[in-house]
Amino acid sequence: MKKTVAFLLISFTLLSAAAGCRSAKTESKLPDDDSSISQPDLADEEQEAKESPSLELKAYKREYGPRFDLPDDLLIKYQNFVMPFNVMPEEFEDPGELSDFALIFTAAAAILVEFAPSEDGMSSSVPLSKIESRIREYFGGAAKLSEQYADRDYSPYEIDRQNGLLVQYHAGTIGGFFFPYALIELEDGYELWLIDLMDPLFFDDPENQERLFSGDPVSYDEIADIAGDMQYNIYFIKEQNNGRLMLAGYRCENFKNINHFLY
Repeated sequence: MKKTVAFLLISFTLLSAAAGCRSAKTESKLPDDDSSISQPDLADEEQEAKESPSLELKAYKREYGPRFDLPDDLLIKYQNFVMPFNVMPEEFEDPGELSDFALIFTAAAAILVEFAPSEDGMSSSVPLSKIESRIREYFGGAAKLSEQYADRDYSPYEIDRQNGLLVQYHAGTIGGFFFPYALIELEDGYELWLIDLMDPLFFDDPENQERLFSGDPVSYDEIADIAGDMQYNIYFIKEQNNGRLMLAGYRCENFKNINHFLY
C-alpha cells in the first residue's frame, strides 16, 4: 500500500511538469522503439493519403492503427504538454468555450511545483495572477475566467480572494495512465491521440492496475484486441508565434466518463 501511495504522489507531481472527459477533464509508458508497436495494414484510403500530401492532412482515422509523424522526443514533449489538461478535461473547439473549472484545474496542475506549503503543512497556495498567466500561455488569449469564477467550488482548491491566492488542500491524487496511439501532422498544428489506460476494459483487471502503479510498460499488442472499444483522447495542438505550445481543441472517441481521482 505504501508503495502504491508513493507512486501515485510521484505520478501527480509529474503531471505538473507536464481523468475522463466532459462536454463544454494517465502517465503511460512510451514505446522505446516505434518498432515495438504493431502496425496494422493500411487501408486503401490511408495508402492514397501517404502518396498525396494534401490528402494525408485530412485522411487519418484511428482504424488505420498507430502512426507517428514526429520523432519520439517530440511525441514525449507533446504528451507531457497535455497532461495537466487531463485533470478536468472538456471537449472544445474554441478555447473561449472552456469552463472556469477546466481552466483552473489545468493551470494549477501545470504549475503544481510552484505551490508554496503552508506553515501547518495542511495546504499549499499559489498567486491567482500565476494561474491567470498560465491559462493564457496554455490556451491562448481567447481563454479567460468568467467574472463569477471566484464564487465557485473547486475542491480540493479554494479561492482566497482577500489574499489573491489559489489554495490547495491535500485530498487524494490523480491517476494518469495513457498509451500514445498517434501524432498526426495537420495544416496548422498536430493531433495527439492517447488511449486511456484507466478505461474499465483494461483497468478493471487488478493485474493491469498493479502494472500501471508499478510503472511497467504496456505495448500495443497487449491491448490490440480491446483497443477499438477503449476511450481515445484527441488533442489539437498548435505552436504559437512565441514558440510555446497551445492546446486549441479536444475531443473524445468512445467516451466513458472515466474517474481519474484516486484516494
